[in-house]
Amino acid sequence: MAHIESSWAEPEGFSVYGEIAGDAGLLTYDSADSTAIDVALRHPPESEPGVNVPTTYTVENPWIMQLEHFARCIQGLEEPIVTAEDAMYAQHVCLAALESATKRQTVHFEGGAVQ
Repeated sequence: MAHIESSWAEPEGFSVYGEIAGDAGLLTYDSADSTAIDVALRHPPESEPGVNVPTTYTVENPWIMQLEHFARCIQGLEEPIVTAEDAMYAQHVCLAALESATKRQTVHFEGGAVQ
């Protein structure tokens, strides 16, 4: 079982947290404990209000690449990498997780439907 969460809504700026649970234990990742992302915070009154964009150590910034892809999609220049069907499947997974939490038992999820 896995859980990954990323957010721009944190007071410290962008953050990523994730867990992977298996029979042998739990693996966690918290960007607050890592130096892979460097965040430069803006402090008034020296700068205008805005969104803190993390810098990365890759050749191209993945957040900028994602926004550029989105812009090309809404301009009709590309097809989305993530399809509407992918989004619907993710929604079904979320609903199954909520049902499992409510019932406090395993919920079987196959082919886009909770069983």
